[in-house]
Amino acid sequence: MRAFCLRPLFQTDEDLVRHGQDFMDAVDASPVVILLVMEYRSRANAWLSDRVRRTSADPQRVVSEGLPSAGPLEAVQHMLIADKVQGRKEFIRHQRGRHVRSEELDLYFNQWLEALDVGQDEYEELCAAVDLARIRA
Repeated sequence: MRAFCLRPLFQTDEDLVRHGQDFMDAVDASPVVILLVMEYRSRANAWLSDRVRRTSADPQRVVSEGLPSAGPLEAVQHMLIADKVQGRKEFIRHQRGRHVRSEELDLYFNQWLEALDVGQDEYEELCAAVDLARIRA
């Protein structure tokens, strides 16, 4: 959970340089937490939404360049599931059908969830759990 909470601080290269070693020391994170943050960063950044695009030959066709990989660490897989489920949930609620890259983002999230072995039923259960947690908060 600590790694999941810290991950946004190290997501981009600029963040990594800005926060660097001094910040890692200041958050008093264990080496395991830092390892998970770095592995998450590597996996997430290796397959961003720009990997899904319309083809120049047929602008109606949306394709992905390769596929995402969650990697071998179960904790990182769980972090990715939490991030992609929440991201897709927010995308559907606020942007689907309205965003200029709506079809590309739809495929992007679907490819991630497939790579994470999250089917539609599990996705819906996780979304319901998020909603329930918000009500209780």
